[in-house]
Amino acid sequence: MQRPVVFAGVLLATLGAALASAAPDRELSVLYVGPDPAVEPKALWYTEEGQSSHRWKELVRERMPAFGTFLKEHFSEVKSIAVADYTPAMSAECDVTILDAMPEPLETRTVNGREQVIRLPEDFDRPTITISDVGPFMLGCRGPGWKFNHLCQCLNSHAHDFDPRHPIFTTPHAVKPTMHAVNVPLSYRCYASGRSLGDTMPMWRVQTEGFSDQKDFLSGCVIVPGLEDSPDCEAISRGECMKGRDSVAIARQGNFLHWGFVASPTFMTDEAKLAFVNAIHYISRFAGQRPLVHGEPWIPTRVDVDDMVYRLSDEGLAACNVWRAELDARCKVTVEKTRAKQERGDELTDHEKALLEVGFTEEPEYQRTDFLEYVVPATVRERFGDDWGKYVEYYGKHRGYLLAVPLEYAKYAMVVDEDARSLGIPNNDARLLGTCVELLERGEQPDLAQRVLERYTTEAFQTPAEWRQWLDENRERLFFTEVGGFTFMASPTARTNTRRSEAAGLGVSPPGLGDEHVRWTAEARRRVMDGGGTATIIVRAEVSPGWHIYAKPAAAPYTATSLTLELPEGIRPIGQWQSPKAKADPLGSESWIYTGDVTFSHAIEVTPSVHGEQQIRIVVGYQACNELRCMQPMRKEIVVPFEADELPPSPIRTRR
Repeated sequence: MQRPVVFAGVLLATLGAALASAAPDRELSVLYVGPDPAVEPKALWYTEEGQSSHRWKELVRERMPAFGTFLKEHFSEVKSIAVADYTPAMSAECDVTILDAMPEPLETRTVNGREQVIRLPEDFDRPTITISDVGPFMLGCRGPGWKFNHLCQCLNSHAHDFDPRHPIFTTPHAVKPTMHAVNVPLSYRCYASGRSLGDTMPMWRVQTEGFSDQKDFLSGCVIVPGLEDSPDCEAISRGECMKGRDSVAIARQGNFLHWGFVASPTFMTDEAKLAFVNAIHYISRFAGQRPLVHGEPWIPTRVDVDDMVYRLSDEGLAACNVWRAELDARCKVTVEKTRAKQERGDELTDHEKALLEVGFTEEPEYQRTDFLEYVVPATVRERFGDDWGKYVEYYGKHRGYLLAVPLEYAKYAMVVDEDARSLGIPNNDARLLGTCVELLERGEQPDLAQRVLERYTTEAFQTPAEWRQWLDENRERLFFTEVGGFTFMASPTARTNTRRSEAAGLGVSPPGLGDEHVRWTAEARRRVMDGGGTATIIVRAEVSPGWHIYAKPAAAPYTATSLTLELPEGIRPIGQWQSPKAKADPLGSESWIYTGDVTFSHAIEVTPSVHGEQQIRIVVGYQACNELRCMQPMRKEIVVPFEADELPPSPIRTRR
């Protein structure tokens, strides 16, 4: 994608200002906000209370003392407080705030059918560093909608693809990252950006431990690529993870800096400690520079089309199937080792017991059709069928005119904008706007010109004079953002609403399954007709195409689906939950998944003393993922009402 020159100019000016004005450590005041070590930690969303190791509790407890000691070595004014005691006003009293936990919600609201939890005021502009998943969950699509959209809680211990000349490596401390040859993650080879990689690639170790070390360490968070298409953002470093090479580990938008690595200073390398100190200095220079662009969640970009075209090639398809085969092989070896351990009479962990119960089933090879649904509209699939070369030719020829159009909630298609194509100007080229204004002024193709201008800007002027004035005033500051909704905006200054109006017919999120991509329903089915007897609780999950939820066992950092019954007095559970057969996860070793329609059941006994209307509560925990990203784990409460005397099937009521 061609990026406007204005972006490079703004970024270089920003970096230059940061370099010129960096001060010694002692001149900055720092507020650290984190988990209270005196309070029993709650299970992290990607850990399980019942897992064999509870090391995560130790790792949570040590964070505040470790950060406090470390920061006081570098800064004279350091204050550490528990997140429960934090208020956003406290950030006005210091130079930099470090959020190592999410503040309490200030309000909850619904925007375009999506629930947003606001944890910082609208005008919050204080320099802030967020650790691991705090930034994505607080600032992304579940918050005000900035561009820190959560991709995956699967960031390991290394960084790569960064510029060592960036201020976080130079100012005020000189950091020379020691590069190591690290095995390329399997998943990288399934993306166009990883096609030329060898067996290893140079990486910088940020943490002394990572989740892949099999020591029950925590996992960090990568965010969605695409930050570079607006001048309020920069992707500072990519990170070793279980998604693509372009997944972002360290980034900035406005006054916020995302430090996706999860390690406290206890587990940072010496080089990383200095880089973190430099990051505090760097973000301190952005006081008052709030984010500019809202990131449209789940919107595909031209890079996603590049990935799709690559996977249609023999090379890309083979890479994906090698990845799947290697994952299957790892899963099979793990099951065999666990079975051998059982046969020796060794004690098994809960995870290992569940592993043997589930067993192992090899995944079929990927077919090219598997890669079409995410971005290719049905009309194009019907047109080209299985002539794979036609897709490659079509998207190569029309790449400059591609536009993401919403189909249904959280789903888009990449279509060719025939209006832009008829004018022969790519839709990310500002000349398109100038040409359309000239057409309006000449009275030529006015409907087309007006349509294009409203489609690719946040404006809806009705006269050529108004369009001309707007363009002349903003021409030198225009940039085009795909992640922000395939639109031109002017940089920088005030916050701009990048969500297009309903009149434009784009950027409006229609209703659907919701952010979690799973619809849950439940009912009670009678098994004995007379007073008292047994019944079966049926719980059904409808998982969106292309998505999956996790079965037990689910390897770190993923969350297995769990169901808990809450029964009124006089109703007792019989046995355990009955779960369907799961299949091996093609996206990560040692995990099993459910796709499509999934049904769980649990028998209950209703004693003769129970009469009248009763309510059974089912608490469901789960996490939805696809090949591109993982959603935040969710908890849903499902209430199943029924008459104990009749016990008919009933519709559900769901409470969030």
